[in-house]
Amino acid sequence: MHDRDLRRYCGEQVRRLEREVGIPDPFVLATLINRISQWRGRPIHLLPYDHVAGAMCGLWMALPDADVIGYARTTPLLQEHTVLHELGHMLCDHRGGGNGGNDLAALVAPDLDPALVSRFLARGAYSDRDEQEAELIATLIMRKVADKRPRPTAPADRKLGAELDRLLSTFEG
Repeated sequence: MHDRDLRRYCGEQVRRLEREVGIPDPFVLATLINRISQWRGRPIHLLPYDHVAGAMCGLWMALPDADVIGYARTTPLLQEHTVLHELGHMLCDHRGGGNGGNDLAALVAPDLDPALVSRFLARGAYSDRDEQEAELIATLIMRKVADKRPRPTAPADRKLGAELDRLLSTFEG
């Protein structure tokens, strides 16, 4: 799949998400997660963990009756992007694999029986196609919702929001 095909495929996945699930407006990540959970017919649990330099930023574990998205405690924006990346894996029905999955799952969720994990995808490097698809889907969703976020109400937040709007406008031409 070439870059153009990758962009086309990922754009189709985001449009399908909009049609079949609906991207909340104003955008709230928890609302999107609840909608995807209902759409998939299984709960999605978020599992924050302490970030370790050089380690994975996020992961998706498919259990028999639920999905678990783990994300490193970093900045709120990176956490959101990481969760969207893992949701991208779900949208594309990526299968995961690799022998390191159970070891990694044991570090993040030590009480979890590795035999229960049917799929395990860890976000770290982006060299394989599944990771590129999930990353582009997260980026497309972030771009789509950039102007659909609840606006800050505190005076300092409003000032920061105005500065961010000014900065973003320089990239729009």
